[in-house]
Amino acid sequence: MKNRYKIAILTLYYHNYNYGGLLQAYALQMVLSKAFGYADQISYQLRSGYSSQYPSFLLSFVEIGHFIKILPWRIKFRKTIKKMNKFANSISHTRVVTAKTISNLIHEYNIFVCGSDQIWNPVGWQPTLFLNFVPNSKIKISYAASIARDNLTTDQVEYIRKYVKDFSAISVREKKSADMLNRIYPQLDVQYMPDPVFLLEESEWKKFVRSKSSTETFIFGYFLGEDVVNREKALAFSKKLGIKIIFASHLSFSQYKWEKKHQNKICSPLGVEDFLNNIANASLVLTDSFHAAAFSAIYRTPFYVLPRFSLHDKNSMNSRIFDLVEELHIPNRFTENLNEDFEWTGEEKENLSANINRLRIRGIQYLEKSLCVTKGV
Repeated sequence: MKNRYKIAILTLYYHNYNYGGLLQAYALQMVLSKAFGYADQISYQLRSGYSSQYPSFLLSFVEIGHFIKILPWRIKFRKTIKKMNKFANSISHTRVVTAKTISNLIHEYNIFVCGSDQIWNPVGWQPTLFLNFVPNSKIKISYAASIARDNLTTDQVEYIRKYVKDFSAISVREKKSADMLNRIYPQLDVQYMPDPVFLLEESEWKKFVRSKSSTETFIFGYFLGEDVVNREKALAFSKKLGIKIIFASHLSFSQYKWEKKHQNKICSPLGVEDFLNNIANASLVLTDSFHAAAFSAIYRTPFYVLPRFSLHDKNSMNSRIFDLVEELHIPNRFTENLNEDFEWTGEEKENLSANINRLRIRGIQYLEKSLCVTKGV
């Protein structure tokens, strides 16, 4: 087709064992492919070149003991990873590249897009994630790149400055981040854009949902935080309502002790599609996750987001949750206090329909303008 483009997307895709991370990668690749040309996720091996601290055959007795201790968790974790890899591999992607070899892709693509996810979080900064390998002769933009904080140090400001000056267009996922960057770099005109999962039509996401196998109601609990307080709060709320609760297993060993204690309430290993099904078919979702909240909104499942971080922590990721519920005009869904009357109000339903559609249009228009193409060309 005339004037179609080959687009490479750089985000946290390769070996990203996070449901939200994989789903945003899928969404952006699908939207760019359908509307603007052909798009691939770059299989970028983030930590290439780093050697392991110990050769595998020199494990200490302490390490061997720890390995044996976590073996039951590892077995379950590997089942989850196998399912997640199946979904990841279904997303069109490049061969595996490293910081040293990623520049070999330059001649294969016309346009390079970085984002979404926390690729610009100072905790994991590296030049590659700012597309430093892409020459100025190519179009390079960011789409909803997340900084995950509201303030930057002087050194961090200078770090960003040298990499973003050659972008054709820049957008980030948090409104406060966009405001901050525009104060620092007014010439860049940084835009605030919705997460890629809102770019797909709702009918596209419904393709992943199976009908309920029974009329049994349940609450789905999905928590990324390392603290058990929110899990205990969800458990108590379930008991108070008299509704069964099932939790997604935490993808780290840190919660294994708690999960072992409550193993009858822990789901079997979930693939990405299983994760979406649980959200779509639940009566209520309790979470501290941005993407669990986003998909609850998309599937119109009532939800409450419990703060994962202190509300006073300036470097926390609370801002993106605030932005989400404010954009959707459902502010009471981010709360520390769970309300037994959790069903959507009529006003909330209207706000969801109107604002999810508005977010999709805004994101698509930004991409059209940034890539200098018109949908359907």
